[in-house]
Amino acid sequence: MFTAYVIVTVLAAAANAFSATLDFIRFKQVLINMAKAGVSDSWITLLGILKAAGALGRLSKPGVLMMHLSFLESAG
Repeated sequence: MFTAYVIVTVLAAAANAFSATLDFIRFKQVLINMAKAGVSDSWITLLGILKAAGALGRLSKPGVLMMHLSFLESAG
């Protein structure tokens, strides 16, 4: 089960990172969709930063979990 958790987490982080990259390079389709949703162009970079932070947060979670588990094993 832990392997599945890590795989899904890495795939979700990759999707977030890909989406953030498209925001940073201002991919044409992203700009069109944001305009349809009523999002100002000035917000696209900020949204990219938040998506990149989400990707980093997702990748840090398994590491924190593994450190916690190793601490519990050494304490017990």
